Amino acid sequence: MRQVAPVTQESNKARTAVIIPTYNAAPWWERLYAGICRQSLQADRIILIDSSSQDGTEELARMARFDVLRIAQRDFNHGRTRQLAMEYAGKAEIVVYITQDAILATDSVVRNLLATFADPQVGLAYGRQLARPEARDIETYARFSTALRNRRCAPLNAAAGEA
Repeated sequence: MRQVAPVTQESNKARTAVIIPTYNAAPWWERLYAGICRQSLQADRIILIDSSSQDGTEELARMARFDVLRIAQRDFNHGRTRQLAMEYAGKAEIVVYITQDAILATDSVVRNLLATFADPQVGLAYGRQLARPEARDIETYARFSTALRNRRCAPLNAAAGEA
């Protein structure tokens, strides 16, 4: 059960798209929406791909004028769902994925991510994700251990002897 609106000529021109996979995201909506709105650089499109929420998430996104793509809960898959949303984004040159419980800590998160693409050798960028203050232990651990792993990664240009 996929409700996919056609990509219009206008939406197909979007240079940047933010994609947010959601399921019953209403408890986090206020912080998520506020963080997106206060960004100093706004994306051309914000696409919410919702797994048939029952808490009003889809309605909140539509009121915010986000594009909404609804899928059946049973069709959710981390990779496939994000790929579907990317296809829905049309020809966006840059796609930013965020989670429904992401707290955009500053007004320059999107600007900082996009600035890395000024270098033509950059094909991927990511930002550090901190756990919410009320996060359970497993969420905190996942974000902490990821940060530790990333510190051990060598710079991409290290292989070229430029580290």
